[in-house]
Amino acid sequence: MPYPGSNAPERALIVFNPVAGTLDAQVVRETIERHLTDHHWTYQIHETSANEDTTAVIHQMLNLQNFSLVVAAGGDGTVSTVADALQQSKLPVGILPVGTSNTLAQELGIPLNLEEACRLLTEEHSLMGLDGMQVDRQIFLLHISIDLVALTIEKTERQAKRRFGRAAYMWTALTQWLGYQPCRFILSVDGQPPRRLRAASVFIANIGAVGLPPFYWGPHIRPDDGLLDICIIRARTLFDYLKVVYFARQGGQLPNPHITYLTAKQSVAIFANRPLPVQGDGEIIGETGVTIKVIPEAIRLIVPTAYVKNSSLGLEKSPTLV
Repeated sequence: MPYPGSNAPERALIVFNPVAGTLDAQVVRETIERHLTDHHWTYQIHETSANEDTTAVIHQMLNLQNFSLVVAAGGDGTVSTVADALQQSKLPVGILPVGTSNTLAQELGIPLNLEEACRLLTEEHSLMGLDGMQVDRQIFLLHISIDLVALTIEKTERQAKRRFGRAAYMWTALTQWLGYQPCRFILSVDGQPPRRLRAASVFIANIGAVGLPPFYWGPHIRPDDGLLDICIIRARTLFDYLKVVYFARQGGQLPNPHITYLTAKQSVAIFANRPLPVQGDGEIIGETGVTIKVIPEAIRLIVPTAYVKNSSLGLEKSPTLV
């Protein structure tokens, strides 16, 4: 399928989070401007702010101007915000991964180097239909969890993330693990009778990567299969947690008695015996209970052609853009 606007100069809306990651915001902006100008693209950069409704702002800008694609320049949270605004849209979404973890970019082979990521937008690439997870009306692309991951994200300060990067999450996680007790959960998958269980974590995965390479939940988890994988972790002791960490470190390919998988085709509802934070794509989005709906092919995402060749996914190829 032809890339929208391939016979005319591209017009891109860049949604830029200036406080994401550790790179200087001015350097990021100048790099984007220089690259797109050199390739004769027209563009508009919108810098997000903490007090705005970014989804509404994107909708307004798309209604006022004729953009041919929207680019998320930031971390995983910025990508999810753009996806939320463009769900079920025909406009392609690009990623310039300048956040702290950039998990989705790493999963799909999108370059973490800003110059190379810019070149991916303007040179040959492919488009894939990426599934989404909907909570209320908001779309998420990576993971939703009620567990130590959510607690870690909730307790890690933004200043620490900017100063120490991923190490800030690791330190917070260690402090949260001490004394953490499993919870009682109730899960309802695809409207089936509820399951009652005791677990340390309930992790809803749209992609296999945990967030810190090379940790991985398993090679069976794919972002385009119209399914959500539910990882239930029943760890109690430090030794149990170490086994789970080792399992993830080995790419999720070894059997582990502390992890159970379920699959959702439509939805999963999760409740707990005490209020717990819920994280979606690296941001705290509320507390239990929560209902998550499967949204197949929520967005059309720009990915490297090499990713297509190295996977079994059937993706559509876009022509080189100049």
